[in-house]
Amino acid sequence: MSLDRNVLVLVPGQHARGGVTTYYKALRKHLPEKDIIYLERGARKFPYKKTLIKEVHRLTTDYLRFICVLMRKKIDIVHTNTSFDKSGVIRDSIYLALTKMFHKKTVVFYRGWDDQYADKLLAKQGWLSKKLLSADTTIVLAEKFKNDLIRAGYKGSVYVETTTVDIDLMDLKNLLPDRQKDAHFNILYLARLEKDKGIYIVLDSYKEIKKKHSNAQLYIGGDGQEYDNIKKLIQEQSLKDVTLYGFVSGKEKASLLADADLYIFPTNYKEGMPNSVLEAFAFGLPVITRPVAGLKDIFSEDNGFLIDSLDSAEYITAIESLINDKQLYERISAHNRKCARERFLSPVVAKRLLTIYANT
Repeated sequence: MSLDRNVLVLVPGQHARGGVTTYYKALRKHLPEKDIIYLERGARKFPYKKTLIKEVHRLTTDYLRFICVLMRKKIDIVHTNTSFDKSGVIRDSIYLALTKMFHKKTVVFYRGWDDQYADKLLAKQGWLSKKLLSADTTIVLAEKFKNDLIRAGYKGSVYVETTTVDIDLMDLKNLLPDRQKDAHFNILYLARLEKDKGIYIVLDSYKEIKKKHSNAQLYIGGDGQEYDNIKKLIQEQSLKDVTLYGFVSGKEKASLLADADLYIFPTNYKEGMPNSVLEAFAFGLPVITRPVAGLKDIFSEDNGFLIDSLDSAEYITAIESLINDKQLYERISAHNRKCARERFLSPVVAKRLLTIYANT
């Protein structure tokens, strides 16, 4: 599908980590090259940043490069990806103001959402909120975010979208028979190692599960501020069969997903819609997670367990249910694979994004 307009998409650097980088790496091959220009901005190796002076210089340079592109190229739509938090809003309000000065259409995709900050800012109706509400089209990852914008007086088009699963990441064969032959039950955590991402709940749950199920193993893929602390805790508590892989991507990530039996992600972070949950769906993994942001809109008991509590006891119960009830496990696994193929694979999501551009 080609477009009759040119779109400038603001993206993180190719070495940055996070959901936006993963999203565009998956989608770019399905989007028309002649119609879409990608402009890097933001910390080039996010979440790692340089000194304050260097970051200010980088930010200023990003704005100047953006203006140059608008002046030199025929651009019809500017698409920015951001989070509705303080730093994201301030940065992207300036991009929106510059875009409006050049009389271009705007698409804003909110990838994360800080409820407290959003409620406070939208209630003020100041310069920042007015700039955000001036976007022609807004994409969000949860019905709640859409409703918040409409209540604040937003008049543009709002689309509730999803993140995606790179079709190249996975082998679409049925993985369940191979899992049934494996004597181990492999639990996977695949996210940054941060307290708010739930890694300590995972370790507490695994410690108890391992006492009852000696065949349980825990795979941890990701790095972050808590990496050294997690490594130390595993040693201090003598947790057996726990493997820390560090940051993983591509084939290594696909291998972990294929080898896993269960995905657990008890996040309490200001998520939009975690890519890792959709990737787990695609690989037929039952998922245990929390009802944050967009997950509440796409998740049901057919996908696994959505647990509001941060008490590890509830996660232990859910894990044991999937270990002990093979029919439940198989039913959820089959449903998640089907759900992912129909809604979340990168060609499907790319087609929806092109429709949004066409309607802007």
